[in-house]
Amino acid sequence: MREHDYRAAEAALNELEARGGAQAEAAQLVRAQLLLSRGRDREAQVLLRALTSATSPSVRQKSTELLASVTKSDSSQRSFEPPTGSN
Repeated sequence: MREHDYRAAEAALNELEARGGAQAEAAQLVRAQLLLSRGRDREAQVLLRALTSATSPSVRQKSTELLASVTKSDSSQRSFEPPTGSN
């Protein structure tokens, strides 16, 4: 995705989030997915944790699933990192 497309997506998400309610939660979920696609896992995790208590059942479920997959991915990557001070 080109940088311009990211800016346009961010602007659209900001607009939806400002409306509040279910649209805001859905927009936050999309924002978390966008962050994940850009390798910004830590930021996405913060957002996904908050969304696990969303009012929308589908947003709660999807955010919980995404959070679990990101957390699992993080822990599997850590198992391959050399111990601190080993270099």
